[in-house]
Amino acid sequence: MPTLFAILFSFTLLLLPLVVSADPPDVKTLMSHVQEVFEPAAPRIRKVIIAVNIQDKKKAATAQWIAGQAFDKLPDGKRMLTVLLAPEQWKGYAFLVQERENEPNIVKAYQPPLSNSVPLDAAAHFLDTDFTLADLGFHKLPGQATLQGEENLNGVKAYKVEQKVTPDSGFPYSRVVTWIAADSLFPLQREYYDLSGKRWKVVRFEKSPKGEAESLHVSMQDVIGNSGTELTFTQAKELADIPDAVFDDLQMSQAVNSSLWQEYMPKPK
Repeated sequence: MPTLFAILFSFTLLLLPLVVSADPPDVKTLMSHVQEVFEPAAPRIRKVIIAVNIQDKKKAATAQWIAGQAFDKLPDGKRMLTVLLAPEQWKGYAFLVQERENEPNIVKAYQPPLSNSVPLDAAAHFLDTDFTLADLGFHKLPGQATLQGEENLNGVKAYKVEQKVTPDSGFPYSRVVTWIAADSLFPLQREYYDLSGKRWKVVRFEKSPKGEAESLHVSMQDVIGNSGTELTFTQAKELADIPDAVFDDLQMSQAVNSSLWQEYMPKPK
């Protein structure tokens, strides 16, 4: 029996590497997959549909915008340009993000008919939506992100990452919690907590069902303010090159006239 037991024990040891689960990715890798939702690889363009819905006892309102986005990597860092194409009264508004290594991003906005762009801070809201510029990845949230382990979220095995926001940083959040699917590393849900620690906003990420035109749907629910914003991104279209002038903050007044957005422009009725 001792000999048989030793054989079985040795055989079990040989099988152990096959059944032990792999170590989870590091936090930087996990968060980079979340960022890819808002910032695809460059050079690429895509169409964005933005819808806002406010429902409470005092007011009810809806609004929708159509925008084009362009992404590229220049010698001094990445660029992301968002240009509003519709409705007509918003046409030409633009947001330019310049990413800088180990430094805060620079975000500038252009509003027709002004000639110059102006800088925006991280807490500024994107149009009249529930998203701030930080929520969309335009600004980096300061603070340390840590992996909290694995959880089951709506039947999906997910990694849970918590980022405690640096106090007195000017950001309206105390912490942000993100769930990322363990198999695909696709972000599933993100929750924002206000400075008092109360849950404030819930963001959910969904891919289009199979058989439909590929798109990405991001919805944010303001739990406290009882409003919601939905973003729909078309599949990013890869381009051989995007002219550097598209990402020039001194030429943002001409951004809406770029041929990049021709297929995204609403057709005249």
